[in-house]
Amino acid sequence: MIRPALPADARAIAEVHVQSWQCAYRDLLPHAFLDALSVEKRQAMWAESLAKGAPSLLVAEVDDRIVGFSAFGICRDSGAASCNHELWAIYLAPSHWSTGAGRQLWLTSRAAMAARGAARISLWVLAGNERAIRFYSAAGFQPETASTRTFAMGGAQVQEIRYVLQDAGGPAPASAARAAAGRESQPLDFAGKPVTRRLISSGSTFEQEIGYSRAVVDGEWVFVSGTTGFDYATMTIRDGVVEQAEQCLLNIGAALAEAGASFADVVRVTYVLPRADDFPACWPVLRKYFGESRPAAMMISAGLADPRMKIEIEVTARKRT
Repeated sequence: MIRPALPADARAIAEVHVQSWQCAYRDLLPHAFLDALSVEKRQAMWAESLAKGAPSLLVAEVDDRIVGFSAFGICRDSGAASCNHELWAIYLAPSHWSTGAGRQLWLTSRAAMAARGAARISLWVLAGNERAIRFYSAAGFQPETASTRTFAMGGAQVQEIRYVLQDAGGPAPASAARAAAGRESQPLDFAGKPVTRRLISSGSTFEQEIGYSRAVVDGEWVFVSGTTGFDYATMTIRDGVVEQAEQCLLNIGAALAEAGASFADVVRVTYVLPRADDFPACWPVLRKYFGESRPAAMMISAGLADPRMKIEIEVTARKRT
């Protein structure tokens, strides 16, 4: 759920802020600086922002726990027109990266800025922050390579690059279009643009090496490739089959969200496990994601490409109109 932040949320926002920096910037900023980040100082900062009402703050909640937030408002760059807005930040707890929560925060933030008359949205990204650059590029932002700034942070010199979304209003996101029109006449992509067929990537190195997409959107259909329990941000995989099943579904959920769909839209699912005896242990996790939609399903016992892989899951979804 995405909702406006409340004064009581300052502590949880600060915790997400620190956790995200410590993980996302581990290779960009000195470790001693990151390890010394203070939740209390950021709590005070965000409490002051909430009291002032600027910047605007939204939070993402999962199971009544804040897992992410966004901050946005009038552009702070010198000489910027009043119709130029700025996305100050989007941060997710590392445990909720690649789950679609960041996308929902962005779309809701964008809609709020558009409603306030934003004609252009800008943001600043640390050079080398590849995960953030992929995210914002997928959202339609373009780099202004001539617009950079360099400054000291934590004893290191860092550079930021400005990214800009020129058509800030743009077509409404799919959810807003359905709400306004009662149906979705044409699928919309991550940036809210009409499409008929497009490819979705998770950033996994396997996709480039083998030549496939995490998912393909073709009209109202979403085809998600066989997905294993790798955390694509770190390219690591946990040992347990239950933990792998959960990560499979987090990866699938992120692909579905980027396609404008959800687990409620899944119509077919296929499970592949090297050991059929492992399947019952996964049922509670599978039920958590598919218990309501109850898609057609098949379980196959067969070997997988990597001996560390204990389960692979493939789904097909049809976006409901």
